Amino acid sequence: MSTLPETGTKTLPETENTGRAAAAGGAGSAPPAAAGRQALVERWAARHGVEAARRLAEAEDLADAVAAEITPDNTDDTYRKSWRVWTRFCAATRLPELEATRGALVAFVTWMLREGQQNGTGYAPSSASTHLAGAVVGLRRRGVHVLGDDQAAADQGGWARHSRSMLGYMQTEDGWTDNAAAGLA
Repeated sequence: MSTLPETGTKTLPETENTGRAAAAGGAGSAPPAAAGRQALVERWAARHGVEAARRLAEAEDLADAVAAEITPDNTDDTYRKSWRVWTRFCAATRLPELEATRGALVAFVTWMLREGQQNGTGYAPSSASTHLAGAVVGLRRRGVHVLGDDQAAADQGGWARHSRSMLGYMQTEDGWTDNAAAGLA
C-alpha cells in the first residue's frame, strides 16, 4: 500500500491484480475496475479512518483471491467465450461493447436466439442464458455498472433465464420454426 500525500489515505498498489481481474484485462494490466476500488478505499478512509480502510481493502483482496481460487478453469473459459459472443454481437449491431443497458442485453439475447452462432444459426435458450451471464461477468470485470443482475435485465425484456418463456417468441409455420422477434434487434 502507498499513501496519497494530499489526504494521507492509504491506497492499493496499481499493480495488484487477482487472477479474476487479470483474466478480464489481460496479463499485467490493471483492470478498469481498479479505479473504482481506489475510490472505494478513499471513501472508507474518509468514513472510518485509514486503518479501517486498510483492513476493508485487505478483506476485499481476500474475497477476490478466494473467488479466483474456487472458480474452475472451465468457468473462466466459458466467460472468455461469452465475451467473444458479446463482442461479435456488438460488432454486428454497432453497439458499444462497454454499455449494458436493459435494451442492449435484451437485444443480445434476441440476437443469440436468432442468429448468434458463428454459422448464423441461433443458440439454444440454455446456451443463450449461459452467454448472457458470462457477458455480464465480462462487463462487470471491465468496470461496467450493470443494473441488477443478468437475470433481472433479461426478465425486463420478457425472457427469464433457464425458463421456457422465450419459447413464446418462437413461431412455427409450415414446419419451420422462426423467431417471432426477428427484426427487433
